[in-house]
Amino acid sequence: MNAGYVGKRKEKACLWYDTIKKLKPVQVRHQVLKRICRKAVPKEQAPPHGVQNARIAIPELDADSAWIGRFDMEALLQGRVCLLHECHRLDGTWQQPDAAHLWNYNLHYLEFLLALAAEYKASGREPCRGRWIEIMDSWLGHAGQSRDAYEPYVISMRMVNVLAAVELLGSLPDSFMQKVHASLYSQYRHLIRSRELALLANHYFENLKAILIGSIYFREPDIYRKFFPLFLGQVKEQVLPDGMHFERSMMYHRIVLEGMLRVCTVQCSAGLFPDARKLFPAVRAMAGALRIERGLSCTPLFNDAGNNVAKPAASLAAACARIAGQEKRNPEEKAARPGMGSTALPYAGYFRLDNGRYVLLFDSGDIGPEYMGGHAHDDCLSFELYADGKPVFANSGTGQYQGECRGFFRSAEAHNTVMIDDREPSQLWGEHRAGRRISGIKAKMRGNSVCGQFRSCQGDIFKRRACWKSGSLHITDILSAAGSGRHTARLFFHLAPGFCYARSGNAAWILEEKTKTRIGKIVLPGLADARIHTKGLMALHASDFGRYEKKQVLEIRSDFREKTRLYTEIQLFERAACTVKQQQAEVKAW
Repeated sequence: MNAGYVGKRKEKACLWYDTIKKLKPVQVRHQVLKRICRKAVPKEQAPPHGVQNARIAIPELDADSAWIGRFDMEALLQGRVCLLHECHRLDGTWQQPDAAHLWNYNLHYLEFLLALAAEYKASGREPCRGRWIEIMDSWLGHAGQSRDAYEPYVISMRMVNVLAAVELLGSLPDSFMQKVHASLYSQYRHLIRSRELALLANHYFENLKAILIGSIYFREPDIYRKFFPLFLGQVKEQVLPDGMHFERSMMYHRIVLEGMLRVCTVQCSAGLFPDARKLFPAVRAMAGALRIERGLSCTPLFNDAGNNVAKPAASLAAACARIAGQEKRNPEEKAARPGMGSTALPYAGYFRLDNGRYVLLFDSGDIGPEYMGGHAHDDCLSFELYADGKPVFANSGTGQYQGECRGFFRSAEAHNTVMIDDREPSQLWGEHRAGRRISGIKAKMRGNSVCGQFRSCQGDIFKRRACWKSGSLHITDILSAAGSGRHTARLFFHLAPGFCYARSGNAAWILEEKTKTRIGKIVLPGLADARIHTKGLMALHASDFGRYEKKQVLEIRSDFREKTRLYTEIQLFERAACTVKQQQAEVKAW
């Protein structure tokens, strides 16, 4: 037998072992059951106790114009649905073989129907109401043909979207609503039997959310009394003391927060205010964590995250304030000095340093809960830099959950961080798996600086300090490599789309791509080799799922033995007073 083949099999077996040993026993048990039990489409059944007209819609979220604007209403009226930058015609099969798997998942959320109902509520356009009934009727008749329609997570998202849409639409034909209720009730009962204990984390949270809402809506208090303590337990586990969701994705943080707000809304409307009050502290804490994003034009791209998926942060904050009251300031947040501010989420490992028009976001956190690293990226000690709320340096994003790009977007190379000898700090493999991971994580913010450190699963030690000094960002990396001999450090600086580099001597100038206006420069460390990537995976940026843009990446290489210290200065300045033509002439001279 080929030695290389045996080695690969052994390596794969080790990956599986390192992954499985971190799982909870309940996860392992249900992973096995999931593979041996055949999935069945639930049979429609009329709710035996009728329905309760509980309030589910949240005006701040469902009437948000920016959220509604994500969906092409004219295309929907003509029978086409656009999701994740893909458009397909609704042909009645409810399974698009040419679409990405994630697209079909999102199709069955029926979130676009909630947006259609919200458009009707806002504008009174009767075609929106008629089209909603047509699409929903088509789904009721043909969704059973799709393998994705009755996935537990999909049911969890769809139930809320449909019930909120029904509330916004007002009175609908009785015969039609009987079909809707029979379908939703069967989905709700199916969800009780098939909750995702194999995955837990945000999937299990959404399952419990939908079950609670369903139990109130379909008048089944026994189910509610059984599952509310489970939901409350997940809230306590999944919301960190600083308010961040424990998977450390700002996109999923917002999705989970929306789910909690839906539960609170239904509870309050059904006379269960004492139970809702038990959730208010977590809601306020999660609202407080949204301050890390204040004033930013897009979702920070740490871990699995992207724009145009979760509800806008500002709308969520407004809904939280109305439903649960104002959040309290985090005592860890301190003013650095006049004109500067800071925000710390120490349990999540996220830190924000403000310096005038510039904002630095710094990541020094674990890859997520030990038993669930599916949404983790190798982004520890990475950063993002914003000017006037717009990204200048940004991580690469996510783009997709399947395909050849998935591994790259999760890698250290795709982030503004550092590597040693091409070794990934954690073993992130497959689409959503994590083996051995980083350890010894420490982080501290003081005044106008933040520092963090960790040990990789290979034994390498990384330390990074970022500090504002006047208009410059100073980054110091201290690296200790495992093993003797020569090693290579690789530092990555990913520009956001719309910016480019111009190399000159020991500096890389940062320019606005269209105007060639200088906004700053990176002063390169001494004795370092620098190159600019403009092609291949390295030059891909995905701030939205399904959308890819070109960008430029500066890679700095430096050889060392055992230990090294690297200084990188990013000088930032206001627009130069000279004209664009003068600036272009100077660029050519460089």
